[in-house]
Amino acid sequence: MKKLFLLISLTFIFWGCGSSDKKTLLEQLAIEVKDTTRAFSYTNKKFGFYFGETNSYFKDSWQGWTLKEQRIFNDYQIFANGNLLERNKSTATVYPHILKRDYNNLLEELFFADSLDLIILKLKNINSEGIEIKFLGLNSDGKVAIRDNVASFNLNNILPGNHLFIAADSKLNTSSDKLAFETTGKDSLTILIYISSSSVEVQNLLQQKDRIISNKETRIEKLLNASYIKTNDEKFNKALMWAKVSLDALITTQDYKGIWAGLPWFNNNWGRDTFISLPGATLVTGNYQDAKEILLAFAKFQDNNPASKYYGRIPNRITLKESIYNTVDGTPWFIIQCYNYFYYTNDLEFIKEVYPVVKIAVEAALKRSTDNNGFLMHADAETWMDAVGPNGPWSPRGNRAVDVQALWYKQLLCSYEIGRILKDTTFANTSMVAAYRLRTNFQKFFVDTTKNIIYDRLKEDGTKDHSERPNQFFALNEPDLFTTSLQRLKILGNAMQVVVFPYGVTSLSQNDENFHPYHDYKPYYVKDAAYHNGIIWQWNSGSVVQTLCGFGKQDTAWKLTSELTHQILDRGAVGTLAELMEAFPRQGEKEPRLSGTFSQAWSLAEYIRNIYQDYLGVKPDAYHKALYLLPTLPNDLTDIEFDQRVGNDKVKIKYNFTNELNRITVNAVSVKDSLDIAAAILNKADASFQMKTSLKKNDNLVIEVPTHSNTLSDLKVFRNQQRISISCQIYNEPPANFALYQNVKFAVPFLNRNLKALKGPEYKLLTNNEIKIEDENSTTIFNLSDPEKDEEYKYPLNPNFAAGILDIIHFSLKEDSDNYFFALKFRKLANPGWHNEYGFQLTYASICLNTNSNEKNTTDVKLNSGYKLPILRSFDRQINVGGGIEIKDGSGKIIAAYLPDAEDIKNPLGNVKSNIINFSIPKKMIGTINGKSVISILVGAQDDHGGAGAGEFRTVDQKATEWTGGGKKKKSDHNIYDFLLIN
Repeated sequence: MKKLFLLISLTFIFWGCGSSDKKTLLEQLAIEVKDTTRAFSYTNKKFGFYFGETNSYFKDSWQGWTLKEQRIFNDYQIFANGNLLERNKSTATVYPHILKRDYNNLLEELFFADSLDLIILKLKNINSEGIEIKFLGLNSDGKVAIRDNVASFNLNNILPGNHLFIAADSKLNTSSDKLAFETTGKDSLTILIYISSSSVEVQNLLQQKDRIISNKETRIEKLLNASYIKTNDEKFNKALMWAKVSLDALITTQDYKGIWAGLPWFNNNWGRDTFISLPGATLVTGNYQDAKEILLAFAKFQDNNPASKYYGRIPNRITLKESIYNTVDGTPWFIIQCYNYFYYTNDLEFIKEVYPVVKIAVEAALKRSTDNNGFLMHADAETWMDAVGPNGPWSPRGNRAVDVQALWYKQLLCSYEIGRILKDTTFANTSMVAAYRLRTNFQKFFVDTTKNIIYDRLKEDGTKDHSERPNQFFALNEPDLFTTSLQRLKILGNAMQVVVFPYGVTSLSQNDENFHPYHDYKPYYVKDAAYHNGIIWQWNSGSVVQTLCGFGKQDTAWKLTSELTHQILDRGAVGTLAELMEAFPRQGEKEPRLSGTFSQAWSLAEYIRNIYQDYLGVKPDAYHKALYLLPTLPNDLTDIEFDQRVGNDKVKIKYNFTNELNRITVNAVSVKDSLDIAAAILNKADASFQMKTSLKKNDNLVIEVPTHSNTLSDLKVFRNQQRISISCQIYNEPPANFALYQNVKFAVPFLNRNLKALKGPEYKLLTNNEIKIEDENSTTIFNLSDPEKDEEYKYPLNPNFAAGILDIIHFSLKEDSDNYFFALKFRKLANPGWHNEYGFQLTYASICLNTNSNEKNTTDVKLNSGYKLPILRSFDRQINVGGGIEIKDGSGKIIAAYLPDAEDIKNPLGNVKSNIINFSIPKKMIGTINGKSVISILVGAQDDHGGAGAGEFRTVDQKATEWTGGGKKKKSDHNIYDFLLIN
């Protein structure tokens, strides 16, 4: 095996080589889009982001300007002399700080400011044409007021006290549903779009517009230059810089500093995502201040209540309104990154500040959450594979998942080191004893030495889960958990051929009967069914690349990295990486579709981290004043140069790896006293040359290893042009191991058309045409009203739960010869825009019918309702209405279902203008209903757990939170807000 120095430090830093022409560096990142369209986004690094299309108008309701999780508008249209500027005919150029569109002479520039809630639009070469602007999907009452040449729209319904102000360097007035600007004699026009409570501010900003643009440009240039890496691969250089810019855009300061998990719908701080992202987002680029602030911010939110079941945990998610602790792996990731930050910086005061958090986390877990073997226990949906549906977790992983044990082991080792540094011997020993116990038992319970596989989890009853998932790579990256490196290599070979395609890592083996090849595949299954059961997660390439580079298989790893490089530059949203990719291309398509969030923090972060930690192999140890260099460069990278800091010391490093010679050059730019340098070079003769020396200020060190040599005497080391002798050794790979290395290869993608997921459900799937039949020749069975404002509970605090959406006020039921026609009217319906095809969202209703059939009856409404009807109101049919329709019989079996498709927006289930949800159901699926039928309608808040589908009733607690209603007197009370009982 490739043998390297034993490293204490887990992470490292880079500082840039810089660029002589900073303007040129930004210009080099231009990505042109023409004859197609790509998504793009900018943030203001606070509460807002802008998400749009380069060459079309908005395509879904998530697009536009979002501030504090509220959509301001979806898009804007610009008219020149009454003619709409056609984006599909424009050439768009995207830069890290600005978007430019060329409409065959007329130029448009879109700029989203830092820190301010401000968009600056510039139009050039307008040739005195009349310019008008129209906002699409504006979340206002639509009334415009103009005062002192500033137009304003009221945003009280989403941001109380605020207005959308529009000002320009010309006069403006209203023209129908547009704003018109006086441009006679002008060749250019600047428009400011600003959110504030004061119109005076926007007028002042108009005078400062150039400075505002320049400040953002300078900030991004400084970011890129500070961590600049120059290689022989220009395409890769460009993608790496874009990845840094896109990830930095997700580092935001709201009430505190954090990292948004992803855009557009994870624009809040998820603990697990933040800590996984932290090295790539901050540490490797030398952005220590942000790293420190983020870690200290989360430390303050630790659950310190000994009576809580989450005692000791760091939150999984912190929103603008609440903290949520439903993750087991967020806390280990947090402590690991606290340790990493310290080794980057030697910031002893930081370690002292977070030490109480570290101790509580370990001691609480040891006391409450570990089994007799030292394994960390958890619930089914508390790992990163956390998708939950109405029937529970889609991929249950309780109660001891393999990745959780690997992270728990590393948490204990980090805690030991921190305790030792702070001279708390008792705590350090406690952590080490726990780590040793886990390590001893891991081999016994998780590793099959005959098949060379790792089990994905131990179930609560002790049985082993044989599902083949990528979680095993987290364990493979903890060598101490295995008896030998040979064992790890054998497991790696098997794992690669099961879950690692040349273009990504699947979340489940393609040979598993539960494998889902596509993400959004209605009507066969909802998104969350596939979320962790087949489709590719981009961030999982990180742990695989790390393992491969550790075994000298960097050229295999580089195929995964190159796929991500391609996506950053050529696919999806410009300059970033999506959350997901489907496992196979759809029929007639060349590449698998990207899915999930269009810009995901940990996807970007792992891409960046792999470059620094695994390919360049730079690992600083500021605490011990040491720098480790363990490069595993792919054949495509031969010349690399970069700056590196180790605490307050700084060196300049060059790698030059040719077919004849591998050379490392280290220049001591700024070194106080001395800096230890340890290097290991694995060449093409499978020989690992390992050495150690030191540098002082202004020293120049050159290490040369022949590319095809396995003789120690061929090593040459020079300090200040003089050849020197240093401590060194060589490890030659035994030829007997070569066959095992050959076994480390990609899985061959093969789409099994007989997969259960592709066959669709056993019940009938209804189409929009079948559930939206017109009731032209129908007769009325029921036509009833219900009192207004009679809900039993307080609504969740999120403003999308608008007053009245859980209050049914009228119900009608009609019939013709073949169908029943249902209409439910509410005091209000709301459409947050997450699924426009529904026509509404967050309202949920269950219609329980007694059709007097001979089938089984029940009184249990289920669906997290917590409600049982009286025996006289038992039912044999249940129609559940939320993100679609489900029809069930008395035993709970689904008879038929309707899952809205994107095209159904033309005739959706609900209508926010009429506040009515109406649909038709074939009589043969329900039975007989007449004027004497017993019908019970129960209404509550919908919860689809983020994965779409009809959903279920949302939980109500004693106190209302952002996503949970309030008002229960006891926990066992039901979750129903309103009832309408017939007969």
